[in-house]
Order: sequence, then C-alpha cells, then structure tokens
Amino acid sequence: MFLGIKNITIEMYAMNNKKVCLFITQLEFGGAQKALTVLGKNLITNGFEVSFVCLYDKKDYVEEFKIRYDVSYNVLIRNRNNNKIGDLYDFFCGLIKLRKFIKENNINICLSFTHYANIMLPVSTMFMHNSPVVFTSQRANVKPLGKLFCYVDKLIQNSRLVNKMICVSENVRLSCIESEGIKESKLITINNGIDIEEIKLTKAELREEYGFNREDFIILTVGRFHEQKGHLYLLEASKKIALKGVENVKFILVGAGEKEKDIRSYIISNDLERYVEVWGERSDILNIMRAADVFLLPSLWEGMPNVVLEAMSQCLPVIATEVDGTKEIIRHGVNGFLIAPGDSEAILKAILVFIEKKNNLFLMGQNARDAINENFSLRATVNAYVKLFQGRSS
Repeated sequence: MFLGIKNITIEMYAMNNKKVCLFITQLEFGGAQKALTVLGKNLITNGFEVSFVCLYDKKDYVEEFKIRYDVSYNVLIRNRNNNKIGDLYDFFCGLIKLRKFIKENNINICLSFTHYANIMLPVSTMFMHNSPVVFTSQRANVKPLGKLFCYVDKLIQNSRLVNKMICVSENVRLSCIESEGIKESKLITINNGIDIEEIKLTKAELREEYGFNREDFIILTVGRFHEQKGHLYLLEASKKIALKGVENVKFILVGAGEKEKDIRSYIISNDLERYVEVWGERSDILNIMRAADVFLLPSLWEGMPNVVLEAMSQCLPVIATEVDGTKEIIRHGVNGFLIAPGDSEAILKAILVFIEKKNNLFLMGQNARDAINENFSLRATVNAYVKLFQGRSS
C-alpha cells in the first residue's frame, strides 16, 4: 500500500535495488527526449538507479542535456554514418553495444522511447542470461513508417521479448490494436504528464522583453522542422492572412530540423518576413509561450504532444490538428480548436475566430490550464510508471 506521496515521491517497498535503462535512438531537444529525461529524473527520486542511453547524439546535445537537466547520456555510436548502408551498420553496432551496456550494468528494467528504439531494445536482449524486463513506448501512429516497419514492430511487440508496450494516449492504444494488430493484453496507456512551472515575469513584461507590441497577435508553434509537423500548412495560412491584409499577426516558429531551409525559402519568396519569424532552438520556451496569444500545432500525426500540454499549462489556448492524443487534450471551443490535418484554410479560420473574439482568449487559456491540472499531472504519470516497474499495474 502507499505510505504517501510528496514531490512526486512515492514511499517504495520491495525495491531491491532496481536498475533501469532508458533508451532512445537520437538525442535532440524533442518532446520524446524531454519526456524520457524528466521521467528518468523522477524515477531516481523514487529510488531507482537510472541509466540514460541514446544510439547517437544528433548535434552535441549531451552537454546541453547535462546543463539543462543534470543528466548524463551514454552515447553508443559516436561517429554516425549518414547513408543507408551506414545506418544499417550503426544499427547492428548499436545492438551489440546496447546489449553489452545492459549486461555490464546489471540492468533489471529497460524502457525504450520512439519507434526504432522499440525494435532495437527488445532485440538486444534476445537469448540474454537473466534478461531484464523490457517495456516499449508507442508515442504515435507508425503507419507513416511503412508496411515493413509495421510488420516488424508487430512481430516484436507481440513476442515474449516485450513485457508491455506503453501507449501515450488511448487513441494510440486503439491504433496499435486496430492498425498494427498488437495484442490488447500487451498494451497499457500512461498519458504524458507535466509539472506546471510558474513564470516569474508577467505576460506584459515578457512581451516587452521579446519586442512584441501591445497590438501584436502572436501565434506560436514549437517543434522539429520535419514533414510530420505540418509547417507547410502554417505557412500557407500565413500567406492567406497576408493577402487578406490582416495587420499585427506574427507567427513565431521555434525549432530546428531538415526542413528549416525550405521554411526560410518559402518565407522569403512569398514576402512573409513581416508575418513569420524563425527563432531556431530555444531554452526559454515556457517564457515564449507565456508571451504568446495562441499556440498552433499543425502536425499531420502525433501521439500525445508534450508541447501542447506545456502550452496549455501556461494558459495558452491551442489550435491543433485532430490527430490521436490531441483529441484527448483539447475540448473544441472550450480550451482551443481542433482542425483537420493538412488544411491551411482551417488554420486560417481558427486564427480569425481568435482575432475577432480576443475577449475569449483569457477564459479559454484558463480552461486549458485547468485541464492540465486535472488530467495530465507529472505526479500521476510518474506514479503509473513506478507501479508498472514494481509489477503492480493492471
């Protein structure tokens, strides 16, 4: 039985020195990486001995994670080969090194985040003497990765190599059953959770700090510059706003990635510099959220987007595409708007509604924060993982 909870700490019993390996493929400032790191730090608080492992460091992020989160990642592949043959070579080298790491550190429990990690981790434990308990984590629909990947994923997740697959939303769980054919008995839903951070500066002070005018209407999006994130449709919507002559609207794009060059080219070629700004990667995202008016997530697919939870925690109403986990976070017309994916016209219409009814922003923002407090606390998420690792989860 529980003896009490304090600062996300649960009084432990029957722990017996549990050693946990948290594994992800690439290290970068993405939602999955942050969620894994925060979870690991809270598992340590709860008495677990946690090792953080990544296949490769995308761009010297190890030191940044050390500074921001005070955790050290073990990198398996130091010099990545950026071609198909090299990727295959790195995959098998990574398997060998991951297996060695698990054995040498006497790991009892393993948890993978992201799709490829969900394949690598179980395979690395095959035929291992005293093999650890393996959990994987499905964070989004894997259909976009192709039929072969889905087949291999199904094969591995349904095998004895995996104890449970954790789904970050109920819609992701249903997708695993209906689209992938993963056994229902293998699946468990644990929502992402966040710890609401209070911002010391007021909204007005932050807007002044970032150079926003009082009349500016700030639409913020945060995410990797990748096809999945749907930035093209955001840009198309910004172009339509420019053509309509709507004044004082600014789109702030925070992130980095392979599509950055295309995004910047689109902005320049369509004379959108007045409307769209690319801010790159930032460490002050919560402050920027607090200074903005609306958060926009135009993704084509998602699981349970942490960035939406963070935006809502800062009283920011959200416009998001109706994909998987967003349907479980956002109540249409109450704390934001749900729109169809890949539809720039729908983005435009939702933005215009907010602009025309600015008085609703405050109430919807408060509703957004209340939803996070009630349903997506970090404490509940950590509690669920602790119970799972102790074998007390249904």
